Amino acid sequence: MSLPVPVTNAGEAAEAAEAAAPGRPSLRARLFSSTAAWILVIDIILVLIFGALSIDHTFWSIAALQVVALDSATALILACGIALLLGAGEIDLSVGAALLLASVYGGKTIIDLSSSGTLVAALVGLVVCVAVGAVIGFVNGVIVTRLHVSSLIATLATLGIATGIANIATGGADVTGLPESLQNDVGIRTFGSIPAPALIALAVWMVMWILFRTTRFGLRMLALGSSRSAAERSGIRVNVQLVTAFVWGVMIALLLWRTKSLGACIVMHGVTNFLLGAYVLWTHDWYFW
Repeated sequence: MSLPVPVTNAGEAAEAAEAAAPGRPSLRARLFSSTAAWILVIDIILVLIFGALSIDHTFWSIAALQVVALDSATALILACGIALLLGAGEIDLSVGAALLLASVYGGKTIIDLSSSGTLVAALVGLVVCVAVGAVIGFVNGVIVTRLHVSSLIATLATLGIATGIANIATGGADVTGLPESLQNDVGIRTFGSIPAPALIALAVWMVMWILFRTTRFGLRMLALGSSRSAAERSGIRVNVQLVTAFVWGVMIALLLWRTKSLGACIVMHGVTNFLLGAYVLWTHDWYFW
């Protein structure tokens, strides 16, 4: 067994440490070890397969890809909001219901103020929408931090409450009568062949990436998810950060602001039941707080 060579000065110590440090893996090795890279490869393969099997290869058409981009924009923005909470070691099952309730009241506000002009109605409706979402996120954060209820249970409760309020407010029907100019200028507008919501989703994803990688706020969120006790000892105000995460998680999802079918929220209940069952089977624990 070889013995370490003694060093006599700081320069030799630095050279010895550099020589002893393992080499940085190549870009190819990092890509092959990245889960995200493999998911991208699988997605590309699925697009090629479905395009080859579709009639006249319609899956590769511009119209079909635009539909995929619109659907993916919804999932991507919701994922960005939830990723903020997952980074802090929490979860929010009520994001879909919060989006639904905020859209209902925002849409009703726009319809009531449509006579004042589309711009005024849209701005006031946006304020109402953001306020409703912020209240739901704040309630979730307070329940988790002050009442010490598991975020899984707390957000499951607010999911049902928000969905019920939305059903009562609309009578179980969609909100209709929004100004056509608002829908045409944002919801179905395209830049070139790319839908505007898809570009918004990409912008949100880029901002979230920068937030987690370069800002103090993002690093604090990741610190909470890594070790809550270590974050407290380092001076991070854990409860304040968690409440902020719940509020911002919902508000990011509100970028999807649109009137959605109330029936779409039933899917969230199915996901919730799956998560509850998976939790019990994985941990063999029937208690959630």
